[in-house]
Amino acid sequence: MKTLRLFRVLFCLLILPTLQAQEYPVRFFDIAHGLSNNSVLTLYQDTNGFMWIGTYDGLNRYDGYEFKVFRNRLDDTTSLISNNVYSLCGDADNNIWIGTAKGGCVLNQVTGVFTPLKFRDKKVTKTVNGDIHQIKSFGRLGMLVGTQQNGLLFFKGNGLTGNKAVLKAGKSTRTDFDVLALQPVPEQHFAWVFVRNVGLCRFDVSTNQLTIVEPMNVKANCMQPGRNGTLWIGADEGLFCYNPLTKTLSSNYVKAAVTNLLLNERCLMVATDGNGLYAVKEGTQTAVPYKDIYPQVVIKSNAVYGLCKDKAGNKWIGTLRGGISIISATPSFFATHKYKGADPNNLTENFILSFCEDQHKNVWIGTDGAGLRYWDRKTDTYTDYTKSPNSKYKLTSNFITGLVRDAKNRIWVSAWSGGVVRLDPAKGTTDYFECYNPVTKQMERNVWFVFKDSKNRIWASATNEGSLYRFNESKNAFEIFNPHIKNLQCITETADGKIWAGNYTNLFCIDSGSRKYQTFNIGYPVRSVLQDSKGRFWVGTQEGGLLLFNTKTGAYKRYSTTNGLPGNTILRLLEDKKGELWMSTYNGLSRFDPDAKLFMNFSVNDGLQSNQFSFNAATVLSDGLFLFGGIRGFNSFYPEKVTAKKPDSNILLAAIAVNNQSVEKNLDYVAAAKNGAIQAVRLPYDQTTISLDFVEPDFTNSDKVSYAYYLDGWDEHWNYTDKAHRANYTRLPEGTYVFKVKTKNINGAWNTPASLLTVHVLPPWYRSWWAYTLYFGMFVGAIYAYLRYSKNKEQMRYKIKLAQMERKKEKELAEKQMEMFTYISHEFRTPLSLIINPLKRAVKKPADENSDLPADLAVAHRNARRLLSLVDQLLLFRKAESDADGLKVSSINVNHLCNEVYQCFVNQAREQQIEFLLSLPR
Repeated sequence: MKTLRLFRVLFCLLILPTLQAQEYPVRFFDIAHGLSNNSVLTLYQDTNGFMWIGTYDGLNRYDGYEFKVFRNRLDDTTSLISNNVYSLCGDADNNIWIGTAKGGCVLNQVTGVFTPLKFRDKKVTKTVNGDIHQIKSFGRLGMLVGTQQNGLLFFKGNGLTGNKAVLKAGKSTRTDFDVLALQPVPEQHFAWVFVRNVGLCRFDVSTNQLTIVEPMNVKANCMQPGRNGTLWIGADEGLFCYNPLTKTLSSNYVKAAVTNLLLNERCLMVATDGNGLYAVKEGTQTAVPYKDIYPQVVIKSNAVYGLCKDKAGNKWIGTLRGGISIISATPSFFATHKYKGADPNNLTENFILSFCEDQHKNVWIGTDGAGLRYWDRKTDTYTDYTKSPNSKYKLTSNFITGLVRDAKNRIWVSAWSGGVVRLDPAKGTTDYFECYNPVTKQMERNVWFVFKDSKNRIWASATNEGSLYRFNESKNAFEIFNPHIKNLQCITETADGKIWAGNYTNLFCIDSGSRKYQTFNIGYPVRSVLQDSKGRFWVGTQEGGLLLFNTKTGAYKRYSTTNGLPGNTILRLLEDKKGELWMSTYNGLSRFDPDAKLFMNFSVNDGLQSNQFSFNAATVLSDGLFLFGGIRGFNSFYPEKVTAKKPDSNILLAAIAVNNQSVEKNLDYVAAAKNGAIQAVRLPYDQTTISLDFVEPDFTNSDKVSYAYYLDGWDEHWNYTDKAHRANYTRLPEGTYVFKVKTKNINGAWNTPASLLTVHVLPPWYRSWWAYTLYFGMFVGAIYAYLRYSKNKEQMRYKIKLAQMERKKEKELAEKQMEMFTYISHEFRTPLSLIINPLKRAVKKPADENSDLPADLAVAHRNARRLLSLVDQLLLFRKAESDADGLKVSSINVNHLCNEVYQCFVNQAREQQIEFLLSLPR
């Protein structure tokens, strides 16, 4: 027993310098925060960054803000097969493999469907049932499942039907055995397997066989690779280390039931069932309780089952009945100091209002109701002074609003409803001073602060319409400085010797020599004023943010929550050696870089006493240590050591809802997915109300993550939501949109935006591609019909015009024919008349009486020949018209022709007694 204690002492001496140099903040989660059950059995982080927690009552997914719970639903084969989740792991495609009390299943994160695991047994496919002790990934090679009833199952690739591994024990082989623990070695294509009542075995992927390596009659629960190829084995009987090179097994490190192991850069963390956490430093031969090297409470139950280290280095601890603990990977640079008085429920014990350092580098602390406290920094002990008669320094009030040390190392104390008290630690005396207002003839006892200027003069200011006072050394009393300067809340002196102070609405610039002052209206209560090392003047207001004030013009530039402040109420301002401003607020502590104009904010998750701080409660000690007081004690830190680093931005979509229904309920909307994350959705035109939840899984500082989102194609500018992480859109028109999100890093600058989702909004049917194809076809058909119609119309118009022309030609022909007929008729009429008349005379007179008969008959004969000629011409014209005859050119004797015509009309001329003569050329 003495040897064990000696080992523990040596272990602590070795590891304390590395582990206790800084504290690491711890957060706790249980059913009050949304966890389905306080009994946590297993923990796993997927490749996207979500944390998965298996409990006695369901599977939980944590995104840094809330828990999403999966449970078994009766008669629903797509739900979790059992609420008792024993093991979790993810495959190469980021599907979640779950081992339960009733078998195993795989969750597809895109569809939300749980698919039961199956295996082949003698060419028969069966469902995996019974307890699943462990599930481990072989990467792209596949998955290993250790069962209680079905032995070791190997699922090759991305298949969900496994093959049973064969255990070789001498000449015999087995497939049904109880696998207690697994530890794959993917790079060497084998895995360590612990089999009940057999011991440590080695599984070869290529042969699908197990061979016994180290027989052990213990009940192993977990295995963890160690340094230099060693293997840690945690069992109900304790903790052992196996060396494969020497084939030796160490002695027992822990006489307790070991349930899980986690190796980090410092030591091996050992979880036990009922004995809490242990730690084993490499090279040592024993384990020590974790609380011995980490005095801060890290678990709420000593039955620890789950251990996991996330990508950011945070350590997750799952306990039975105590929920989850998260030990931050980022050390706390802020030491929290809390006074433990006789009554731990007395809240006033740690409500801090003021500080003052003495010549011994110890600190006087003023509280709000608990009196004055002296903190010996070397021994970390406190001495109390109150208005109690038994107090060494009897105070006039227990509400200490201000403290200051003068040149003689005396401590001046301002008290609410108690005036001013001066303590002389060297003499052990106490002096009381009152602030008498000769104008109102009243004692002003509500003194808010005391202040020492560069000339070592002590100032005091009363509130509640109280005035400003200055101490007169010769009279040993406070005298009113100016009755018109009232209700001051803060005061400082600038390099030019001017006194600057602020009250509920104004900022005052006071000349301490002439007692004159200048007023600047601020509009908000001024709670802190500071001139920095570069001469810039800063004003901290209540609800009005931080002001960069121009002392010459009275103009100022405001910084508020929109610029990165955690809150618009600045309670106290301090400057560090690098020229950066530190300010306390009602919502944490903030560091401001005036040159880069960036804020870096800290909260209770970083180790602060709380997010709420107090008026006046801040100071810088002579060694550079900053003190900020709040409602639960005070924080001390060295600003130059605060180098918090935020992990790389990893923004994820936590949920997608369309018309208030998860896309998991309508997978037709999913257009593309990868590694368990939906990358694109396709929405109908009338289903465009979409809600998007986005998160950055920063599990220790999620309260400080600020978001901005932008829907490319819809939004005109970025939407800055601070800490809200949901975007809602309604009535998106058809088109393609890209949803982008960016976060602010810990230094206050915005990270590069991440494109999380592509949204395709489909048009209505009458604006779809096939509708436009139809429209195009109809348009082409219409053009074709129009062209055909135009062509037919032109053809019809041409035919009509042709018919009209033909009709016109026929009419002209008919007219010509009529003219010709008339002409021929006239032509026929003339010779007929010339024939008829001679014959008529011949008939009327006998031949013997008619001497002109031969001439008449000659005329008749001549005209008859004329008529025959006309008939021949008519027949000839008909032949020419029908192309039955050709044109023949011949010569005629015009004299004979004229004579023939003349002879035809001689008799008629004679009868008519017309002188009718023919003269022909010779």
